Amino acid sequence: MSHASLLPRRYDAPRQAHEWWRATLPTVPSTVHWEAVLVGVERVAPDVSLVRIDGTPAQDLYIPSPGTALLGLQICLQGAFEVRLGALPPRRVHAGQAYLFQYFEPADGLWCLPAGSPLRMVDIRLAPDALTRWGRSDLAHKLHTVFGQGERTEAAAACLPAGPSLREVSQALSRSDVLRDPELRQAWQATRIQEALVLCLDVLGAHPPACPRDAAVQAGVAEAVAKIAEACALPWTAEALARAVGVSERALQRGFQARFGLSVHGHLHSVRLAYAAARLDGGASVTRAASDAGFSSQSHFAKAFRQQYGFAPRSWRQRAYSNG
Repeated sequence: MSHASLLPRRYDAPRQAHEWWRATLPTVPSTVHWEAVLVGVERVAPDVSLVRIDGTPAQDLYIPSPGTALLGLQICLQGAFEVRLGALPPRRVHAGQAYLFQYFEPADGLWCLPAGSPLRMVDIRLAPDALTRWGRSDLAHKLHTVFGQGERTEAAAACLPAGPSLREVSQALSRSDVLRDPELRQAWQATRIQEALVLCLDVLGAHPPACPRDAAVQAGVAEAVAKIAEACALPWTAEALARAVGVSERALQRGFQARFGLSVHGHLHSVRLAYAAARLDGGASVTRAASDAGFSSQSHFAKAFRQQYGFAPRSWRQRAYSNG
């Protein structure tokens, strides 16, 4: 996001009569760069949109906030994308992760699809009326309870591990050849989207609403997350990280559990796998990707990678080449 500070973070152009998607999505420019990666934008139900992205951006592509209240679920199946949502810290979402977010009110935001790396993702968005109509207002409440910052703010978000069931649903939604009849297709998509929302609610249910309110602890957790992101191959331990950021190990563990639903080691493991996947996407060998990500055992890396992404590292690398 090198030029992100110069870009608008809210799409506020007057809504045109044909723009059914404006309840959940901004209008992106009609360019060859967008056409190369934007596989489909579909109206699944009133105020429910489904966007499928699959390709390698030739340049950084940016998506601003639509300037509406909404709940969104984005599942990254390959590659990575970056998000700046309201006043929340910037986030990089990797393959095998789901980004669940909510705007309680119109607010700023900016998504970046980085140039040069294959990206495949599913973007689901629902306006508040649709969320209520489908009986899933509990998901929005749970998101705020677990990942909110005390008082009700303009936005809340969580980066969650996309387990096998959620990945399976997302893989199905990413396909463009499911059912020829439009009405049947919409009904099928609506069912799968509701399934994805329930799966996210189940993941959130395992998170205790224990986000530390102490500013020093929050700052320490953020600094520890940054240190892992900058150098995930280092032999970090919870004790070493806590010492480096100036908080107790117990407070750091509670912070990671509240923010990610994972221990410090669990988050480090997830980041290493995501980094290895990105290196494979970029053409690195399996051995090099494992080493660069901090894995000393090739067999352990291969097993962990398959558990996380459903593919062996070598198969993942071959898919990146074929999709690129």
